[in-house]
Amino acid sequence: MLKLILLLQLAAIIAVNIQLRKINMTFEELAQQLDDLGAQLNKALTEILAEIQGLDSVPQSVIDKLTAAKAVAQQLDDLNPDPPQPNP
Repeated sequence: MLKLILLLQLAAIIAVNIQLRKINMTFEELAQQLDDLGAQLNKALTEILAEIQGLDSVPQSVIDKLTAAKAVAQQLDDLNPDPPQPNP
């Protein structure tokens, strides 16, 4: 009986260990990563807007940066599918 209990404990320890290895980051780390991502996106947008201020025409380099930022934003949006729209 003792061997069975020890075997079950070992199996439980192994199962918990496997589950812990699957968790690569905590929710706090994920929240921090998302905050950092938001800060990077806001910084990029601020820099693009600063380049545009006071210009009579927008240079191609700024248009290219804006296009790249929009592409990244679309890729981020594509990570989560849009909810289904109700039928009218």
